[in-house]
Amino acid sequence: MTEMKPATVQYTADVVVLTRSGHVLLVERGWPPFEGAWALPGGYVEAGEAPYAAADRELAEEVSVEVPVGALHQIGVWDQSDRAPCGTFVTFTYMAHRPRRYEGHRGDDSCEARWWPLNDLPGQMAFDHADIIMSDSQAADGSRHPAGGSASTEPWPQPDITTHRSFPKDPTKPVP
Repeated sequence: MTEMKPATVQYTADVVVLTRSGHVLLVERGWPPFEGAWALPGGYVEAGEAPYAAADRELAEEVSVEVPVGALHQIGVWDQSDRAPCGTFVTFTYMAHRPRRYEGHRGDDSCEARWWPLNDLPGQMAFDHADIIMSDSQAADGSRHPAGGSASTEPWPQPDITTHRSFPKDPTKPVP
């Protein structure tokens, strides 16, 4: 009988930031794997950090967006064992809406940030982010956005992102 070796699992958090007109915010990766490819803002969940807090932190680091409590809505968990070439990752995905008057600009942790139409995503996407975007955008408005599709123009019930930090640094402490 072969002894099973337990996998080392790493946790990440990614955010699908959508506009009402059917665009998604992506960042260009400046490091391997997938250097030069486009990805969702996101990254590692640090030891002791809640996934939603990691998503909030990564938005601030990668695209200079900070969100109020309640503006990040968990959409799913992606845990396919072959989704990343550098190990086993479990990703918590969140959805948020475009901040008012935010055009998209890179933070300290990305090469470039840009809005892409959901029906015309870049050809070179990192990891399984194109699948996550399609799944999350469908969950956001109940419609499908395949190539040639269109986004809903109906208002969304969730609040828009603002540009202030409201998550506690320590996720075990309540928000004042």
